[in-house]
Amino acid sequence: MNYKVSILITTFLRDSLLYKTIQSIIDNFPNNCIVLIADQGYADREKDITIDYIKSQIPCEYYTLPFDIGKSSARNYLVNIAKQKNIPYILISADNIQFTQPYDFQPIIEFLESDINNGIVGFDINYKWMYDLEIKNERFHLIKANHPIEYKKIKLWQFDLVPQFFLTKTQVLLDNPWNEEFNYCDEHIPFFWDLKNNTQYKSYWTNFISAKRTSGGGEEYKTYRNRCTSKENRKIVQNYYGLSDWIIIE
Repeated sequence: MNYKVSILITTFLRDSLLYKTIQSIIDNFPNNCIVLIADQGYADREKDITIDYIKSQIPCEYYTLPFDIGKSSARNYLVNIAKQKNIPYILISADNIQFTQPYDFQPIIEFLESDINNGIVGFDINYKWMYDLEIKNERFHLIKANHPIEYKKIKLWQFDLVPQFFLTKTQVLLDNPWNEEFNYCDEHIPFFWDLKNNTQYKSYWTNFISAKRTSGGGEEYKTYRNRCTSKENRKIVQNYYGLSDWIIIE
């Protein structure tokens, strides 16, 4: 089958949360989509049974990656799977973003296709992480912005940075992959900084589509997750961009 949208989900040590998230997708499955899951956690028989159930309900492919390979590598892996399958659009999601209704991506796809420079449309997950981005005084500056537009009665706002629950053209993520040097760092700001500065693509945000962002994960997950905000790993990003400090929100 020729799918139009691949829903990419990376997961790590949050199996019970992943199952709830996938069930929410099963309950609200959009048309002409396939779910691609990259799991860098542990393998076990219970997980195999659950994945078999998921595959019986919706188009889904599940990939077991090396343990703790890193989120950037896992996402890039799935993007390349989408490319191999000639799927033109990608929804970037995660194991903690639950669907709340069946989504119609077609109006957003039409917006993306209306201009070659329209690259990403982020959606509402109760996570107001939408800013313009600049580097000033050797720091990332996150700047509050308000650049509204309207497309066929859909309200959108242009930002340099939006939440990582977004629809995009597959080609955008081939042109601007996640930097795998930041596998254990906070990869969010660097991804959008590179998109802004190294490509012609623009990012937007709309509440035309919304989902439920949840939290979860045991102590082992939290230990690994906390690495991304450690001073040591932030230094990796700072050194890469020639920064002397981290971020400031204006």
